[in-house]
Amino acid sequence: METGSRIHTFTGHWGRVNALAFSPDGTTMASAHFENTVVLWDVGQRTIVDILKGHRGRVLTLAFSPDGHKLATASGKEENKIIIWQKL
Repeated sequence: METGSRIHTFTGHWGRVNALAFSPDGTTMASAHFENTVVLWDVGQRTIVDILKGHRGRVLTLAFSPDGHKLATASGKEENKIIIWQKL
């Protein structure tokens, strides 16, 4: 079985990552964290561009809209909330 090759490593996480999503154009990655935050990454630079705070519960899933202008995030049973973020 052939395996893939690593192209990027992202460092700076401070806890468990629950979900990842790439923007439709592939330039931004969002990671949902156990600590109630969502981190937005510049994929090419491998740097954090923003940290979204608004959930009181663990962020378990996220998804970009098809046009990439919005990001939906959802928290778990502690809060049961969905937030729609406007792309920066």
